[in-house]
Amino acid sequence: MEKYSHEAFTVTGLKISTSKLNNVDQKEIKETWYKFMKEKIGDTIEGKLFPQFHAVYYNYKDQDNLKERSFDVILGFITDPTIKQKNPILSTLNIPAQDYMYETKVLDPKNMQKEIFELWEKINNLDNQILPRIYGYDLEMYSEDKLTLTIAIAIK
Repeated sequence: MEKYSHEAFTVTGLKISTSKLNNVDQKEIKETWYKFMKEKIGDTIEGKLFPQFHAVYYNYKDQDNLKERSFDVILGFITDPTIKQKNPILSTLNIPAQDYMYETKVLDPKNMQKEIFELWEKINNLDNQILPRIYGYDLEMYSEDKLTLTIAIAIK
């Protein structure tokens, strides 16, 4: 994994809150992704600064217990923080400056979900000495064609 620092930025999109990281939540997250894509919710986001899609994971609870861990997710785009959104289902999140460790993977379109899950599983199983997570604002960042994924984990 590589290390970098990122200045503060804003993401606007569709928000979901999970209660536990289990099959129900995985299903809810997949359904939210599907809704976002099928209904073209991204097209309603005002003031997009970049075309790359983001998923932001934050507001972690029980972070040390993977089976009980809960969190919020926003699926959306980096936006101009001064722009007011017209679509009432959108949420806006201000992400503070943070340090990250990240890993990038080119995804196989036929196995994307499996590859994303495996990459998260690898990250979630890393020792704290290797990946000193703070459970701040973790990111999935997709290239414009959504075939290259970078997962960035907030660190100390």
